[in-house]
Amino acid sequence: MDVDEQFPLPFEFVPAADRSQDGRATKFVVAGMYTPSHADRAERLRRSCEQFGLAYTLYELPTIHKSISVKGSPDLEFTKPNFIRHVIDRHGMPILYVDIDCVFRAYPTLIAELVDKRTSFSVYNWLADVDNEAFYPINVRLNGKLIEDRFFDYSHRMPFFSTSQLVCSGCAQLFDTSSSAADLLKLWHETIMRFPDSPDDQCLGFAFNNGGARARDFRYSWLPKEYARYAWWIFTKPVIDHAELPGLTNVGHKDIPMTPHVKHFYAESCEPTEARFAENSVIDVKDRLLYALADRRLTLIGPLEADLWISDEICAPVTIDVVEIQ
Repeated sequence: MDVDEQFPLPFEFVPAADRSQDGRATKFVVAGMYTPSHADRAERLRRSCEQFGLAYTLYELPTIHKSISVKGSPDLEFTKPNFIRHVIDRHGMPILYVDIDCVFRAYPTLIAELVDKRTSFSVYNWLADVDNEAFYPINVRLNGKLIEDRFFDYSHRMPFFSTSQLVCSGCAQLFDTSSSAADLLKLWHETIMRFPDSPDDQCLGFAFNNGGARARDFRYSWLPKEYARYAWWIFTKPVIDHAELPGLTNVGHKDIPMTPHVKHFYAESCEPTEARFAENSVIDVKDRLLYALADRRLTLIGPLEADLWISDEICAPVTIDVVEIQ
């Protein structure tokens, strides 16, 4: 198969909702795709675009590629890079792709600024963000009494720092109309072809770290968490909000195989970072208190001097039993 003739693949669908000529954000168009099962989320995203005067185009598709969801199709027509390239070609404008389960909480001023700077590509990069600790909600059961909607448990972090490599969470991505952006989209698509059972975000990082960043006149920038605020970042006030917790239902993807010379990112070229929180940290979001969990006991460490932003759309996936909160 000649890859050069295979991207972009034909994409014949028309948007289910389109106000791409409206709004004050005429420098870029918000784009998203969804299957019928997510029509309610598409409607929520549409309303938020209109609330902040954003031009948008939303496509309802029969399926999505399995690199996005393990329940998806092997049909490469439905990959994210193929979709994004189609929308860029259709509108001839920079595209802010957002996952359909995102919602705008404020006008995305930074995106317009990046477009003015002729930024080729922008996405949230774990490696470029030192304070990236993620927390999941948990229920706590003490003496048979269930305590809900109060505690968040430390989940994970990226312990490496680099501004020249990419490990992304791609619920929001900016691509402009430049040839360098098109080259990265093509390389991303080729990576998905090569590793179709791997997650699309990891494939994008692989593409960037293995040639994509070296495109001529390529201008990239990293979005702050506010512009890709997953619900596990409870210290971040969202502009673009992924209000649902990722990773709870979409299991089954395979990591891209790594060799000594080819990896999806190169930790040995990064700087190590220090964690703000211990791995046994638990946060009481109602009283803003930090606890340590050990031996089935929650021991108070002290108060938290930080604002918290808790999504209303999440529920605890697990319950832990404790014998004492002290």
